[in-house]
Amino acid sequence: MSNNSLLARLVFMIIFTLAGGSLLFLSGCGAGDRATGNRATPTADLGSPQVWDLTNDAGQVATVTVTPFAASGTFSETSDSAGWFVNIPGVQPINLPLSGTIVHDSQGDRWSFTLTVMQGSVSILGQGEGTANGNFPNANAITGTLSAVIKTPMDTGQQVTGRWVGVRR
Repeated sequence: MSNNSLLARLVFMIIFTLAGGSLLFLSGCGAGDRATGNRATPTADLGSPQVWDLTNDAGQVATVTVTPFAASGTFSETSDSAGWFVNIPGVQPINLPLSGTIVHDSQGDRWSFTLTVMQGSVSILGQGEGTANGNFPNANAITGTLSAVIKTPMDTGQQVTGRWVGVRR
């Protein structure tokens, strides 16, 4: 394709866009490699970030944002999240920051995260996982489990487990 042809197409696309047209309409028209016949494929609209509330057995709610994704993505706790905490007698409450990955699965998206927290002489190591009732962007609920080992100066390690649920806002 000549430079003049490319320039003409670019000018048309700019004018078309300024006039309120949609470039998605043009995405398959003439784009691609003429030698091989391969056409450019329009990029799927993955939607907007989603906000979810994850509630643990203790009723604590952590708010996370899910970044739009096609096959796998991430979630991370928002700055205004109330968060999940572990309360140990004689120690300040310990925040469990939540961030992790989400992978499409035919049964529903699989969420997973790890916990690695060191606060003073207390360590918390664990993981959580859950399965949503569908795939992004359509899922709106999730159920999961959490397991961790909490070590304090008073004991060598206590295994804790729990359940959590999530709902999309």
